[in-house]
Amino acid sequence: MEELLQPSTEEYWKTYTDTMENKKVDVYTISNNDSIEQVQHYTTIRKYLDGSNVVEERKTNISLRYTYPKEMEPLLFENGLDILHVYEDWNKSLLSKDSEEVIYVCKKR
Repeated sequence: MEELLQPSTEEYWKTYTDTMENKKVDVYTISNNDSIEQVQHYTTIRKYLDGSNVVEERKTNISLRYTYPKEMEPLLFENGLDILHVYEDWNKSLLSKDSEEVIYVCKKR
């Protein structure tokens, strides 16, 4: 749910050091949610710094579609899969209302 509430204006996310270019990088994101298509469009902006001056800016885009468990289950069934297990992570932890991921183990019918 948190992912769908991201701001549609440029917002600071984090800073890291690019060891290949030996530059500090400030990372910003812009997020737009298309609620009709259920797609979240993200732009990530990396600002490469030399001291406090931005010397280069690189942008990448990704579009993600989030599917909730009650939507996913019929989709899997309709496509010939039976759900064997549902986990919240790759450690096979049980799914809870606070889970950030859903892992389905399925078998083809």
